[in-house]
Amino acid sequence: MRTCTKYWVKITCDERRVQVYRCITIRISSWMTNYVGTGMLRIVLEIGRFIPGFLLFPWMFVYIRQYFRSVLQNKDDDYEVDRYSSRPIQNEGIEWDANTIATRLVSAINAVLMSITGIISVYTTWNDLKFDRSPVLEPYVYLCLPYMMYDLWAMFVTYQSEKPLRKKQPLRQSLRLFYMDNTQIVTHHIFIALVLCPVYLYLLNGIGDFVVGTFCLAELSTPFLSLRVIIKQLKLDMPKLSLANDILFTVLFFICRVLMMPFCYWSVGRYFGVPFLGVPFFIPIKCNVVSGMLWGMQLLWFYKIFKKMLQLILGFSSRSTTHKDVSHSLTNGKVNGHEINCNIHNHND
Repeated sequence: MRTCTKYWVKITCDERRVQVYRCITIRISSWMTNYVGTGMLRIVLEIGRFIPGFLLFPWMFVYIRQYFRSVLQNKDDDYEVDRYSSRPIQNEGIEWDANTIATRLVSAINAVLMSITGIISVYTTWNDLKFDRSPVLEPYVYLCLPYMMYDLWAMFVTYQSEKPLRKKQPLRQSLRLFYMDNTQIVTHHIFIALVLCPVYLYLLNGIGDFVVGTFCLAELSTPFLSLRVIIKQLKLDMPKLSLANDILFTVLFFICRVLMMPFCYWSVGRYFGVPFLGVPFFIPIKCNVVSGMLWGMQLLWFYKIFKKMLQLILGFSSRSTTHKDVSHSLTNGKVNGHEINCNIHNHND
C-alpha cells in the first residue's frame, strides 16, 4: 500500500511538472505571438510605408536623366560618334548636365508636394495649433525621409560626374570630399531624415502639425532655384527671365524661410496668449534649440543668396548700360569714335 502511494505521488508530481512546463510553453508562445510577432509585423508594415518613396524618387531621377541626356546629345553638334557602332561616345559634360537637371527637376517636384502639404496643413490646423491634425502631413513625411536620403545619393552621383577623375578615387575618399564641399546641405538633409522625421512620426503623437506645416512652406522658393540651375545647364540665353526668376526666388526665400520662424513664434503666442518676445521663454528649450539651428541655416543661406543677387543686379544693369551705349553709337554711325563704313562695294573689296 505504501509502495502504491509512493508510485501515485511520483506520477502526480511528474504530471504536475509536465503541466507546469506546458503552461510555461503556452504562455511563452502566446507572448511571442501577441507581442513579439505583432511588434515584428508593425516594424515590417512601418518599413513598407517608406518603400514607395525609395522607389519613386530614384525612378524619376533615372527617367529624367535619360531623357535630357538624349536631348543634350541631339542638341550638341560636336559630340563624337563611334565609327564602328554609329553611337555617340559618352560625353562627361553631357552626363553632368543631365544629372544636374534631373536632380533639380526631382527637387522641384518634391518642393511642390511639400508646399501643397504645408498650405493644407496650415489651413486645417489654424484654429487649434496644438491638437488639430493635418490629413496630408503624415503621409508626406513618409515620402520626405526617403527623398532626403535619395537626394544625398543624387547629389553624390552628380558630384562624381562633374569631373571624370573623381570616379577613379576610392569611395571613402570621394564621400569625404563630397561632404567637405557640401557640408551645409548634407548636414541639413541628414538632420531632417534622421532627427526631424522620426521625431514627428514616433514622438510627437500628432501634436504640432501647424508648426511642421509651416516648415513645409519653406519649400515654396525651391522650384525657382531649380529653374535657375536648369536654365544655366541648358545654356539658354534668357537674361531677363533669369533675372526675374532670381529676384522672385530671393523674395520667396526671405518670406518663406527667414520670416517663417518669427511667424511660428507669433502664432504660438497668439494661441497661448503669450507676448511675442515671451514665446522663447514659454516653449521648451529643445524647441528653441531646434528652431535656432534651422533658422541659423536659413539666415546664412539668405546672406549668400542676397549677396549674389546684388552682384547679378549690378552686373545686369552695367551690361544694359553698355548695350545702350553701343546701340546709340551704332545709330549715330560711330563705335568708339570711329566711322562705320557702310559702303557695300568697299566691304566687298
